[in-house]
Amino acid sequence: GGSFFNLGLTHTKHPENGVRNLGLYRLQRHDKRTIGMHWQIHKDSANHYQVAARRGERLPVAIAFGCPPA
Repeated sequence: GGSFFNLGLTHTKHPENGVRNLGLYRLQRHDKRTIGMHWQIHKDSANHYQVAARRGERLPVAIAFGCPPA
């Protein structure tokens, strides 16, 4: 286990059609270089990941913390 981060704005882009998603997911720090994403299978970013995995690609992800409220 490790510490958790909540409410980081997580940005992904669909590998085939380029549709972007911005979501709030729970993140768990595993070590200095690894964070686990908790996204349910029905979420858009999870779909982006599954498509990338089927294509044998890694999914680029950007996470922003400390953003001002809308």
